[in-house]
Amino acid sequence: MTISVKFRLARILPVLITIIFFSGCSGHYLPKPGALDPEKVPPLTKQTISIENTQTDTSIITVGKAGAGTMTGNLRMWTASAINLLITEFEQREITVKENAPKVLSLAITRAELGVSGYQYAGLPKCTVDLEVITGSEYKLNISIESNAISPTGACDKAVKSAISAIFMDEGLLKYINE
Repeated sequence: MTISVKFRLARILPVLITIIFFSGCSGHYLPKPGALDPEKVPPLTKQTISIENTQTDTSIITVGKAGAGTMTGNLRMWTASAINLLITEFEQREITVKENAPKVLSLAITRAELGVSGYQYAGLPKCTVDLEVITGSEYKLNISIESNAISPTGACDKAVKSAISAIFMDEGLLKYINE
């Protein structure tokens, strides 16, 4: 490389790095929560249940800042992701999930918010998810979960997973599911 090329590269490189840093990354995100810890799910009665996605809002929302970019999402799709995890957990416990079953669980993620725990520039990403669960007998549970992780997506995956896990910790929901 000649001196003139090195000189031009040295002048352009800081400008390119600045542009890349300030442009950040923006993205539409759909949580991918992993399986629940089997020890945290109590025994369930074998039966058939229906699960409904009652989140009607299909608009794209801003979940929050992710580094220099912005995370967006669709709460109806986030609810669908949570329902898929719940279906997987039910099927592993011999509960059949199908439409028009005698028992119904209605789920809606009503809020997803990404922030930072601790100090603004030194803390971990924090994701807050609010999940509303209503049974066919009108029992209602509002779950609010805050989770931290090394990455913004990891924090949101963990929050959705924890919200579904909370369903199995609520006595009223367990009574409805098992009766």
